[in-house]
Amino acid sequence: MSQPAGPAYVVPGIAVTPEVVEDEDGTEYPAYFRPALATSLNASLLVADPRTGEDVANAGRAVYSSPPRRCDDGIDVCFESGSALQGAVTRRLPLSHGIVVEEPQAPGYVRGVGPLGLSDVRDKDRVFLARIENGVERWRTPIDDAFGPEFSTDGGWAWEHFEDAGLLVGWVGKALVGPLDGEQVLDLANFPTVALDADSGEVVWRHEGSTLSCLYTLPRPRIAVDDDPAPVRCAYRGVLTLRPGGDPTFRDVDVVVEGFDLRTGRTTWQVPMGAAEELVYGGGAGGVARTVLAMATPVGDHFVLATTVGLVGDAPP
Repeated sequence: MSQPAGPAYVVPGIAVTPEVVEDEDGTEYPAYFRPALATSLNASLLVADPRTGEDVANAGRAVYSSPPRRCDDGIDVCFESGSALQGAVTRRLPLSHGIVVEEPQAPGYVRGVGPLGLSDVRDKDRVFLARIENGVERWRTPIDDAFGPEFSTDGGWAWEHFEDAGLLVGWVGKALVGPLDGEQVLDLANFPTVALDADSGEVVWRHEGSTLSCLYTLPRPRIAVDDDPAPVRCAYRGVLTLRPGGDPTFRDVDVVVEGFDLRTGRTTWQVPMGAAEELVYGGGAGGVARTVLAMATPVGDHFVLATTVGLVGDAPP
């Protein structure tokens, strides 16, 4: 059995993939958006039986502004939905009885963008990254302070919680400038990876010209089952041009896969990949170059990277 899936109103550059959620008994289900019409961004949030694909719970048709995710307590589905005029509201879909419950809400427009309740909060014409738990805001950091005035989650985002280091590490994209149907020229060296203290929101370090996990394409090995995944990023140089209705074009692209120290951001090993366009971040404007499967695997005293285009490199142990 198959079901149609779509992006809903989530910004371009965010992967359209099901999210695995759990009910109170620990049973896992995929949650995804089903488009209302083939040409519409309105959608329904569905939770499916993984064996049959049949609907288990339905949050109804709405304008969804962030991907579904597990709620902070580890069960049920949480998400943001609302309208362009009123802004989005955080909601919860309990899998036990299928009723949408509105959570207590921090002031301003809120868009969930990461683990631990990491959110984009827009209040009085200012934009913040904030940690919101059960509707209560623990901290907020101006996005300008972390990234710069030209950055916005409207250009995409990716964040990961490294529990052992107490950090939220990730990136946000560039704010779209000019008409949406215009050409976008992006200097890849100007995208930083940022580490935030998970308890305070303080910026711990920045690394210019990189994205965490190389735009989701690079799974990280675990040294042990209970350890955080090994931190990996792609460092970029070059220019990416996005044109509506056309393929992205690249100039002087150079990619280096790097391991890094979580607490300092310092590079610990490198694998030069050259003009590996398959690993280039597309800027969150619908311009991800191509889908590519990649696997980073420790082999003896080497670190081997293999992708669908046959790129292989070694790194210091």
